[in-house]
Amino acid sequence: MEDTLSVIEAIWNLPGSWLDYNLMTLSNQTKPPLEVVVINASPDPGFFKETEDVCAKYPLARMVAAPHPKFNLAYSYNVAIQASQGKYVMATCIDKLFSHKLLEEVYRLMAPACMVTSNSYHLPMGFDLGDVNTLMDRWDAVYANRIIHNLFAIGTFMTVEREWLIKVRGFDEINHPFNYNDSDLMLRGTQDGFGPYPFVKEEVAQVLHIGHPSTLYSGFGGHYPDATRPIIRNPGHWGNL
Repeated sequence: MEDTLSVIEAIWNLPGSWLDYNLMTLSNQTKPPLEVVVINASPDPGFFKETEDVCAKYPLARMVAAPHPKFNLAYSYNVAIQASQGKYVMATCIDKLFSHKLLEEVYRLMAPACMVTSNSYHLPMGFDLGDVNTLMDRWDAVYANRIIHNLFAIGTFMTVEREWLIKVRGFDEINHPFNYNDSDLMLRGTQDGFGPYPFVKEEVAQVLHIGHPSTLYSGFGGHYPDATRPIIRNPGHWGNL
């Protein structure tokens, strides 16, 4: 039987229009995922309803409610991992957009004991992307007009076996609730014998980020994960679940 892929992502305080763009790109893949699990962590009823309405437009999308008083991406990912049904899980964010063949390439590369990610740099290109219904038809033009962020590469997605994520109790909610949670997971994979990690190359498929270099991550902080700490970060439990 063919391997299945669940895409998981979280939304807390970003506009529903960003989620709409994101789900449009995920729903127009040459090789679609089994599902897109959207964790709605917002405690705001109005924002919650907006997210629910956007997800209802896309048959692949399944919204899971997990309100949290503040944004904890690792917590949201952990809820989504447990709710997912695919053999593999691709963790990303709703402010990421994907070219038509991105998931086809992820399917080709994903395998046990490895993580598939992207080697493309952060590519913000502003907030107004026009009509969501024509976004994929205009992808080449949108990509050609991107603003390249040259400071550093920011995580776009990572794909790994769900069984391994269950084994290590997912992402570290305490030490890396937002920044570096992907780096921390990759270090744990390396400790557990993973590697080398295959990359989706930019010339094959692209990832764009809804944003602008003058505004993104102005409050970027946190500490790089300690490679000497144990593989399992949440022993015996899944955070607040």
